[in-house]
Amino acid sequence: MNRFQSIIEILLRIFLIIVIVINIISIITVKILKYEYPNVFGYSYFEVISESMEPTIKVGDEIFIKLTNEVEKNDIITFKADGGIITHRLVRIDGNDYITKGDNNDSEDKPITKNDIIGKVVFKIPFLGKIKYVITNYYFICLLIVAYVIYEIVIKK
Repeated sequence: MNRFQSIIEILLRIFLIIVIVINIISIITVKILKYEYPNVFGYSYFEVISESMEPTIKVGDEIFIKLTNEVEKNDIITFKADGGIITHRLVRIDGNDYITKGDNNDSEDKPITKNDIIGKVVFKIPFLGKIKYVITNYYFICLLIVAYVIYEIVIKK
C-alpha cells in the first residue's frame, strides 16, 4: 500500500469514528436522557430550514450552538418559541424580555425570556445540514459500517 492510500485510509477511519461518536452522543442525549436537542460537550447543532436569517445563514446550513443563556445584543441566538426551535438575531433586551428578529424578516418576534434561550450561534458550515441529514441516517450508518467491514476483510486482505 502506498503512502497516499495510507493517508486516505487514516482520514476515512477518523471520519467514521467522528460520525459514530457524534451519533452515539446525540442518540444518548435525545433518546435516552430525553433532551429536546443534542448536547455534545456543551454544544448542539441544528439544520437551518427557513430563510428568515438569509443572507447570514441559509437554508441547509448547519449551525453550531454554544449552550448558554448568557447572550448580548446582536448575537444570533437559538431559542424555544411557539413549540419550535428558532434561530434569530437578538435585537434588544427590555428588562426580562429578549426581542429577536430574523435578518430577512420585516418585523420583530414576540418577546422571549432568558429561560427560552438555548444558546448562541458560534459558527456555521454551509450545506452541512443537508449532508448531515444523510450521514446521520440510521441506514447510512449501517451501510458505512458494512462497507468498512467489507473493505477490511475483502479489499485490504
